[in-house]
Amino acid sequence: PIHLSDGLRLALLIRDAGIYLDLDYILVRSLLPFIDHNFIVHLDPYSFSNAAVLMRDPHNPFLLAMAEKATQYY
Repeated sequence: PIHLSDGLRLALLIRDAGIYLDLDYILVRSLLPFIDHNFIVHLDPYSFSNAAVLMRDPHNPFLLAMAEKATQYY
């Protein structure tokens, strides 16, 4: 089930773009200053990526590569 939700999150962001936040995140500032960036991800020093915060434009190459890697490990 965890892998299914990860894959669905990636697929929807690749197709539709947008912002994804885990439910346990509390925003203390607006995300508007980042809206013009192509891709934003929360970096986690303990793993390849942490998908708790994702913000992207449609068909971003980094997220496509992330999805490709995910298919190798899942």
